[in-house]
Amino acid sequence: MSQIEKLAIRGIRAFSPDREQAIEFESPLTMIVGANGCGKTTVIECLKFGTTGQAPPGSASGKAFVHDPKVTGVSEVKAQLKLRFKNYGGQRMVVVRSMQLTQKKTTATFKQLDGVIRATKPDGSKTSYTHKCGELDKTVPIMIGVSRAVLESVIFCHQEDSSWPLQEGAVLKKRFDDIFDSARYTKALDVLNKQKKGLASKAKDISGDLKGLHADKVAAQDHLKRKASAEKAIQSADASIKACDDKQGSLRDEKSRINDKLRKLQAQEQGLQECRAEVDGLERSLKYLEERLADSALMDEDDDVLAATAARLQEEEDSQFDIIRKLEREEGKHRELAEQARKEASRVDGEKGSAEAEKRRGEAEVSDLRDALADAKGDLDDTSDAYARLSQALSSSEPLDRDVAALVQKTLETKGEELAKEEAETEKQADEALRREESVVAEKRNAVEGAADEVAALAPKVADAERAQREADDQLRKLRNATDASLTQAKKKVEDQEKRLSDFRSERGAKTHDTVIKKCVEDERRLADEIEETNRSLGLLEGNEDDERELGVLEHAATQALDRFSEAYSRDAADLREAAEDYEQDGGSGAVVPEPPPVEDGPEFADRLKSLISSAKSRLDDASKTASQRNASTTADERSAQQAEASARASQREASRAVDALPSDTRAKLAAIKKKCAALRDAEKDAAQHLDEDAETEDDVKAVDELYKAAEDLNVFEWARIDKGDDDLALETLVATPLAQSKPDAFQATATFVRGIASVVARRKESATLLPGAMEYLLDKVRTKPNKHTGCKMCPVCKRDFEDNEEAQKTIDRLDKVVKKHAQGVGAAFTDLTTSCAEIQGELDALEPQWRAWVATLQKKVLAEKDVDDKRSAASSASDAAKDAANSLRDAEASSVKASSSYDKACHLADLGASLRDAVHARDAKKETLDRVAQDAGTGGRRSRRDITRDLKRLQDEKEAAVNKRAQAEKDKAEGLQQENAMISRKAEASKAVSDLEQQLAEKRRWEASRDDAAKTKRDCEKREKDIKADAPQRKAALDKAKRDQEEATSQWTARKKKARSKTNGAKAAAYAVKQAVAQASRGDKRIADAEKTLAELQETKARFERDVAEAEDAAADVNAQIADASKSEDTRMLEKKEVEGVLEYRAQQKKKEACEEKLRRAKDQEPDQDDEFAGRSQQDLSRRLSRITQELERVAAEKGEHEGQRKQAREVAREHANDLATARYKGVEERHRRAMIDKETTEMACKDVDLGVPLCRDAFTPSTR
Repeated sequence: MSQIEKLAIRGIRAFSPDREQAIEFESPLTMIVGANGCGKTTVIECLKFGTTGQAPPGSASGKAFVHDPKVTGVSEVKAQLKLRFKNYGGQRMVVVRSMQLTQKKTTATFKQLDGVIRATKPDGSKTSYTHKCGELDKTVPIMIGVSRAVLESVIFCHQEDSSWPLQEGAVLKKRFDDIFDSARYTKALDVLNKQKKGLASKAKDISGDLKGLHADKVAAQDHLKRKASAEKAIQSADASIKACDDKQGSLRDEKSRINDKLRKLQAQEQGLQECRAEVDGLERSLKYLEERLADSALMDEDDDVLAATAARLQEEEDSQFDIIRKLEREEGKHRELAEQARKEASRVDGEKGSAEAEKRRGEAEVSDLRDALADAKGDLDDTSDAYARLSQALSSSEPLDRDVAALVQKTLETKGEELAKEEAETEKQADEALRREESVVAEKRNAVEGAADEVAALAPKVADAERAQREADDQLRKLRNATDASLTQAKKKVEDQEKRLSDFRSERGAKTHDTVIKKCVEDERRLADEIEETNRSLGLLEGNEDDERELGVLEHAATQALDRFSEAYSRDAADLREAAEDYEQDGGSGAVVPEPPPVEDGPEFADRLKSLISSAKSRLDDASKTASQRNASTTADERSAQQAEASARASQREASRAVDALPSDTRAKLAAIKKKCAALRDAEKDAAQHLDEDAETEDDVKAVDELYKAAEDLNVFEWARIDKGDDDLALETLVATPLAQSKPDAFQATATFVRGIASVVARRKESATLLPGAMEYLLDKVRTKPNKHTGCKMCPVCKRDFEDNEEAQKTIDRLDKVVKKHAQGVGAAFTDLTTSCAEIQGELDALEPQWRAWVATLQKKVLAEKDVDDKRSAASSASDAAKDAANSLRDAEASSVKASSSYDKACHLADLGASLRDAVHARDAKKETLDRVAQDAGTGGRRSRRDITRDLKRLQDEKEAAVNKRAQAEKDKAEGLQQENAMISRKAEASKAVSDLEQQLAEKRRWEASRDDAAKTKRDCEKREKDIKADAPQRKAALDKAKRDQEEATSQWTARKKKARSKTNGAKAAAYAVKQAVAQASRGDKRIADAEKTLAELQETKARFERDVAEAEDAAADVNAQIADASKSEDTRMLEKKEVEGVLEYRAQQKKKEACEEKLRRAKDQEPDQDDEFAGRSQQDLSRRLSRITQELERVAAEKGEHEGQRKQAREVAREHANDLATARYKGVEERHRRAMIDKETTEMACKDVDLGVPLCRDAFTPSTR
C-alpha cells in the first residue's frame, strides 16, 4: 500500500523562494487547519502537481502558481517542491519537480524543468533518475498505484473543480469512464467487431484473388507446353543446320583445292608472259644499242680485251683523280695559310689601335692634374708659399712639378683641419641657445594643455549629470499617470465594483434552473420506457442474426465487387474501347465502338469489348506468322547476296595477288626516271645559262620552251605522287586520265621528253664546243695585233678600226666572257647531259615491257574491284530488305503482344463484371428472404432488424439530448457561481491598483528630487568650463610668442652653422681633388710608357705576317696551274669509257635474252604431274566445276538460312513464353495459389471463431452485468 510521508515547498504561491518549508503527514489522518489565505489550498495544489504535474485551475498555465517576481523585486524566481512517499511495493521514493518564472517588461514566462526521482533500495543505497516532465507525469501515478484520473478528480480534487459531478452527461460519462477505466471493455468489443468485419472482407478478397490465381495457373501451364514445343523445334533446326554446315565444309574444301590449282596455272602463265615481255624488251634494247654502236671499232673486240680496256681506263681515271685531289688539297692548304696570316695581321691592327687608345688615355690623365690644381688655387691664401709656387707653375708651359702639387695638397689639408675646429665651436654655441628657447616654449605649452585637461575632466561630470536627468525624466514619464486624480479615480472604481457585486447577488437570487432540470428528468424516463419496448421488439428477431450477418457479408462482397469493377472499368474501359475501335478500323468491319456506358451497364460493355479484341488478336497473330515467313525469305536472299559478294571479293583478291606477283618496283622505277628527268631539266637550264646569247637562234629557243611546256602539261616531272598512293589512284593518274584526254600515258610522255631533250643537248653541245675556240682566236687578235697603219685596235673579222678605246674594250670583254664560260666547263656540262640522256633512255627501254604488263594486270584488278562494289551494293539492298522484313516482323509481333495485353485486360474486366453480377444477384435474393421473415414475425409489416435498430438508435439519441439539456442547465447554474467569483476577483484587482498607485506616487517624488540634484551639478561644471575658456586666448598668445622667438633663434644659428660647414667642406674637397689628380697623373705616366713599347712590337709583327700572306698566295697559284694541266685529257678518256661500257651492256643483254628463250622452251616441253588430282584438266574445266560448286554452296546456304529462320522464330516463341513465365503474374503462381487456398481456409475459420466470441464478450461486459 502506498503512502505520502512528507512535502517540501519552495517558491510556490506565498511560500518564499529563499527558504524551504516542509510538512510531514501522519498516519492514519492529518488535519490542516488555518485562516483564509494561509496556504491550505496551496498544500493540496502542491500534492496534486507533485503526483500528476497538473497545474491548478485559474493559475494562467502555471504563471500564478509560482511566487510573483515583482513582490521580491527580481526578474526571475525558481520554485521547487519535493514529495516523499512509499510506492505500492513499500519502497521509499522522492519526486523533485522544479519550475522557473521569468518576468519581462509586459509578460511573464513559465517553464517546467526536468524532474528527478530518487529511490531508496532495501540496502540503503539511493538511485536518481532524471525524466522529462511528460514522462514524470506518467511514471509517478504508476508508482503510487493510483490512476491519474482518481488523483485529479477524487483524492486531490481542487475546490474550484469540486462541482464536476453536476456537469453535462457526455463530460460526466467521460470522467466516470476515466475513473473506473471502463473504456477498455468497450474498446475490446469494438476491436472484436472490427476484426470480424476485417476477416470477412479478407476472406472475400482472398476468394476473388484465388479465382485470378487459378486462371494464371492454367495460363502458366499452357505457356510451359508451348515453350517445350518451341525448344523441340529449335533442336530439329539445329540438326538441319549442322548437316548444311558439314556439306558446306566439303564443298569449300574442294573449291579451295580448285582455286589453288587455278592460281598455280595462272602463275605459270604469268611467268611465261613475263619472259616473253622481257624478251621483247631486250630485243628493242639490243636494237637501240646496235644503232648507237654501229660505227664503233670495239664491237669486234673480244670480251677480255674490252674488260682490260675498261679496267685500264678506270685505273687511269682513278690515278688522275687522286693527283687532282692531292693538288686541290695542297692548294687549299696554301690558301688556308694565307687566310690565317691575314687574320693575324688584322688582329695585330686591332691590338695596335688599343695601344694607341691607351696612350691617349694616359695623356688625358696627366693633363687633368693641371686643371685640378687650377681649380684648387682659389681655396689657397694669397700670402701662402703654396699659392706663389702654384701660380708660377701654372703660368709656365713646362710640365708641372709634382712637388708643387704635393705642397698644395698639404696646405689645403691643414686649412681644412682649422676650419673643422671653428665649425665645432659654432655648433656648441647654437645648441645652448636653442635649448634655452625650447624650455620657454615647453613652459607655455604646459599651461595651455593643463587648461584643456581640466575642461576635458569636466565633460564626464556633465555627461553623468545629463544621464541622471534623462533617467529621472524617463522614470517620471512612466509615472506620469500616478497622480492624485488617478488615485481618487481608482478608489471610486473599487466602490463601483462593490456595488455591482451586491446587485448581481440580488439578481441571481431571483433566478432558478430547477424547472428546466425537472422537465429534462421526465423526458429521460419516458424515452427509457420506449427504448425498453424497442429492445423487446428487437429480441423477436434475434433468431435471424445469422441471416443478417450473411446479408451484411453479401452486401460487403457486392460493394467490393463493385469497387473492383469500377476501378478497373474507370482505368481500362476507355483505353480498351479505343483499342477495339482501332482494331476494327485497321482490319475489322470498320464499326465504331460507342463510348463506355455508366458503371451499371459496364459488365455487358466489357463482354462486347472482349469479343471485339479477341477477333482482332486472331487477325494480328495471323499477320505475325506471315511477317515471320517473309522475314525468313528475305534473310535467305540476304545470304545469297552476301555469298555473291564474297565470290567477287575472291576474284578481287586473285587480281590483287596477280598485281602483287608483278615486279613491285614498276612505279618506283618510273618515279625514279621522272626524278632524273627533273634533274636533267635543271642541269640543262643551268648549262644553257652559260651559252652566249648569239649561240642559238630564236627558233631554237622557242622549240626548247615548247618542249618544256609540253612536259609540264603531261606531269613528266611529278615523281613524288606516282611513287605513293593505292593502285586505283595510280592507274587513274598514270594511264586512264591521260588516255581519256587524248594524251600519251605517263611512260610515253616521259620517253618523248627524253628524246627531245637529247636532241636539244646535242645541238647546244656542238655550239658550246665550236664557238669558244673561235672566240679565243679573235680575242687574241684584238689584243695583240693593232692596225699597222693607224696603230689603233681593229676588228680581226672586218678589219675596221674601233672608234675609241671604250668600244674596243667592250668587244674584248664580250669575247672574254665567252672564253671564260667555256673555261668554266660548259662543254663538259653538255657532255654529262648527253651521257644522262642516254642512261635515262636505256632505263626506259628496259622498263617498257614491265610497264605494259603492270598496266594490263592493274586494269584487271580495277575491274574486279568495280565488280565487288556492284556485288556489295546488291548485298546492301538485300540487307536493307531483310532489315525491313525484320522491322515488319517486330512491328507485327509488337502489335500481337499489345493485342494480347489488351485481350488480357478485357478478359479481366469481363470476369470482374461477371463477379459483380453474381454478387448483386446473391445479395438481392438474401434481402428478399429476410423481408419475408420480418413480415411473418409481425414487426410492423416489412420492418427489418435494421429498421428496428435504426429506431432504437433514434430514441437513444433523444434521450442523450435530454441528458445534455439537463447538464446545460446545471452548467448555467454553476456559471452563475463562477461569474460571482469573477466579480470578487475584479474587486480585489481594483483594490490592488489603488495600492500600486500609492507606491508610484512615492517613487515619483523621489525621482523628481534626483532630477533637481543632477541639474545643479551640471550648472556648476558649465560655469567652471566657461571661466577656463575665457583665459584661453592669453595663454595661446604667450605660447605663440615663445614659438616665434624659438624659430628666429633657430634660423640665425642654422645659417651660421651652414656657413662654417661650407668653408670646411670646400677646403677638404679641394685637398681631396688635388690628391686624386696627383694619383691619376702617376697612373697616366705609366700607361703612356707601356703603350709606346707595345706599338713598336706590334709594328714588327704585322710586317712578318704580310710577308707570309704573299708567299702562301704565290704557292697556291702554282698548284692551280698544275690542276688545270691535269684536267685537259679528262673528256677524251670519258668518251672512250662510255663506248666500252655500251659494248659490254649490249653483250650482257644478249646473253639475258638467250636465257629467257631457253626458259620458254623448257616450259613448253614440260610434262604434267601424274599425282595431281586435276592432271589433264584445263583451266576452263576447272572454272566450270568451280561455278557448279559455288551454285551448290548458294543452294545449301539458302537451305541453311531457312532452317536458321525457323530456329530464330522458335527461339523467339520460347523466349516470349519464358519471359511471360518470368513475369510477376506467372512466377511462382502454383505456390501462390496453394498459399491463397490456405489463407482462405484459415481466414474463414478465424472469422467463425470471432463470430462465436462476440456474443460472449457482449454478455460479459454489458452495463447491467458489470
